[in-house]
Amino acid sequence: MELKDRFIGVLIGGALGDALGAPVEGLGRREIAERFGRIEQMLDLGDHHGTAWRQPGLYTDDTQQALAVARVLITAGVFSPDLFIDTCLKLADAQSGGEPDLGALRGVGANFRRSLDEWRRGEPWNRSGLDSSGNGAALRVAPLGIFYRDDPQHLIRATIDCALPTHRRATGILAAVTQAQFTALLSTQQPGRVVVEDVAHDLLRGGTRAWEVLAGEYAPYLIAPPEPDDPWMHVLKQLPEWTTKPVEAALEDIERNASATSLFSNIRATSGYAPASVALALVLSLAFIRDPREALIQAATLGGDTDTVGALTGAALGALHGKNAFPADWLAALHNRDMLIAYAQALYAAAQAIGPDDVLPDLIETEQHSTRQEQEQWRKRNSTAH
Repeated sequence: MELKDRFIGVLIGGALGDALGAPVEGLGRREIAERFGRIEQMLDLGDHHGTAWRQPGLYTDDTQQALAVARVLITAGVFSPDLFIDTCLKLADAQSGGEPDLGALRGVGANFRRSLDEWRRGEPWNRSGLDSSGNGAALRVAPLGIFYRDDPQHLIRATIDCALPTHRRATGILAAVTQAQFTALLSTQQPGRVVVEDVAHDLLRGGTRAWEVLAGEYAPYLIAPPEPDDPWMHVLKQLPEWTTKPVEAALEDIERNASATSLFSNIRATSGYAPASVALALVLSLAFIRDPREALIQAATLGGDTDTVGALTGAALGALHGKNAFPADWLAALHNRDMLIAYAQALYAAAQAIGPDDVLPDLIETEQHSTRQEQEQWRKRNSTAH
């Protein structure tokens, strides 16, 4: 497989997982099972228990943030937190008919909203992040993983720089670094030859290096200094064992570990807490390492933060398999597919220090149009229903 195909797989796989899970985000596993059985296609749920309607096949801000990262790398040749923030603010300020403070962004969580407010007030990128151990940094870093696949030390620092604008708690930052490292590692493997336990051990070693960099160079910017027993390090130390278990048993272990390390009890593996949902994405990716379709079906069907778990899983497996490993009907239903491919190809060109073949579609205009279209369809459906 050509390396360019893996770059395409990262953006396409992440967007597919995001779009597949978006319509059922927030629904419980049992409710999904009773209504749909398994999520095997892009769904149109209509109005359902207050869940925000999602246009079938359209991804959320998870993919938009990953595209913003890719745009920075393509434009600057390196990751720049200031350029990333600038892109996110342009997306948020675009006139789209949506919420005034979100512009073209779709499905933004409360923490990211607060970060937007901090950026608008001019807070520096290394001081604007919140006291969060959530998955919101991990969801956008896959482009960094494949871009810096041959430079592990630069990958760590670029990913920390990418996480800090929204996350200043070590747990969420370290989870983001692992997601980037996982993407990088799978981009170097051959499908069908991956030794899952070796990958898990490699991630533990990579996480240890990331902890050392974070503690040694970034401690002044964090809410609190990183602890050796950080909750994310608990995940990485147990991951090799989890990969030897059936998925259901591993899910129980993830939930026990997350509940023990969180301020809250009874944490679901599908929650936004990074040691839950990012760990779940790792387990699903490794459990279904040869079957990307099934991995994404599981990510959507388990409920909870389905779009993010799907985006994390799809991006990593896309780095291993390329886009053609995903179902053709999913690809056909995916919005802005050509733009995603164009950005992936330009990202590949930037990583190889060669010029892009074509002029890139404008990210802000494309996302503005998609959000406006979704809003218009939602209003039309809502007025018809009433």
